[in-house]
Amino acid sequence: MTPGPYRRFIAIDWSGAKTGYSKKLTVALCEEGQDAPQLIAPEGGWTREAIADYVAGQPAGTLIGFDFSFAPPFLDKGSYLPGEDVPNEGPDFWAHVDAVCSADADCGARTF
Repeated sequence: MTPGPYRRFIAIDWSGAKTGYSKKLTVALCEEGQDAPQLIAPEGGWTREAIADYVAGQPAGTLIGFDFSFAPPFLDKGSYLPGEDVPNEGPDFWAHVDAVCSADADCGARTF
């Protein structure tokens, strides 16, 4: 069997935390040859910004998955937020959210 392009696998549960360090933000790493992923947690827990830094520092050959929604449901109502003036394309919608929430701490988007 020929190995695939990935040698490391990281799963991240990004949701659930309001802000700052939290035990609700979870990172698990599975290296090639391991039977199961191992939870990785710095003392005091993760922040979203710390997770972003961790992800940015991963080597080539790492597959990273996030458990979060990329956008609110669209298909049922034909809009991300029916009645609101927001973009209807995913990348443009998230650029809008980023602009509205630029001052929010730890990538939390609470202003939105």
